[in-house]
Amino acid sequence: MQTSLYQRKVGKVTRTQKLFNEVTPLVPFSDWEKMIFPVYKKKSADGCPKKQFKVVLRTFLARMLLGMSYEQIENALHENETVRNFCGISEDDDIPSDSSIWRFETLLTENGFQKKMFKEHVDGLIIKGKLIKRGTCVDSTIIDAPTSKRNEEKSKDPEAGWTKKAGNHRHGFKGHTGTDEDSGLIHSVKFTAANEHDLSAVEDLLHGEEKNLNGDSAYLKVEEHSAKAAKIENINIAKRRSSYLENTKLSPLQKLKQVIIARYFAKVRAKVEHPYSAIKRIFKFRYTRTRGITKNEARFTFMCLLANIHKLSRPPKERKSESQGGTLPISDINVKTA
Repeated sequence: MQTSLYQRKVGKVTRTQKLFNEVTPLVPFSDWEKMIFPVYKKKSADGCPKKQFKVVLRTFLARMLLGMSYEQIENALHENETVRNFCGISEDDDIPSDSSIWRFETLLTENGFQKKMFKEHVDGLIIKGKLIKRGTCVDSTIIDAPTSKRNEEKSKDPEAGWTKKAGNHRHGFKGHTGTDEDSGLIHSVKFTAANEHDLSAVEDLLHGEEKNLNGDSAYLKVEEHSAKAAKIENINIAKRRSSYLENTKLSPLQKLKQVIIARYFAKVRAKVEHPYSAIKRIFKFRYTRTRGITKNEARFTFMCLLANIHKLSRPPKERKSESQGGTLPISDINVKTA
């Protein structure tokens, strides 16, 4: 990828440039072009030159990576040379308008291309041996939706729902993911209103070959709600802390044992949280920009694909040994001795 004149003079690589450099080698542009271009060409009135299509496709990807609105990405194409170079726009080329970028994304959503891209990506990971399928970690994250009624319909998003988390009421949607226990890569996605319980999505998050299932306390009694989960050998669902710390029938030693077990499985279960960090902090998908579950589901599915690519682009971190991990301080355990 070309560097800007400022970067050549100063020698500094910006965060945007670094993100593009990491992601670009792993993005299957040729496969996406074969999938989307025939449909896009039929919808285009002027026949759509292939170069123009490539520019719009890369602009769509840049918008997803940077978490920008349609107007923001158009302004970035005018002002930011790094973004223009990534999208393949030279000085003589026309810059796509915000409306053309919106029409392209609408075309992808209407034809379900985001889900097809994600499925092809997961299939490729299985072929390459990146997904071991030994175990699955399930969890969900809330994507907030605006509660304001200052719009044409004079109402909130009718397909969003209310839920309560950490004592706060949240309005929006819930993205459920099934993450590989070993690699930390997402292999299944489901998107629902926020008022849907996590257990309702478990059946769609399991691929059926797991030996281990990990989840937080929201998935207690998961085997009663999912036929696939009932067949899994090891189901490691976190207990509620009050169930053993406030249990007067357990001795302090038994309570300590439960805390150690909970902390061990929390480290395994933490892998399901890592993609959410990329989706919300790097790609900035903390809240919805459009109304309706269909478009937001398509965007969340594509964000999960980008989260996998982002994780694969990073070098693996060295694991700490048990001796380096430290001991568990007894003072952290709030137990009442007799």
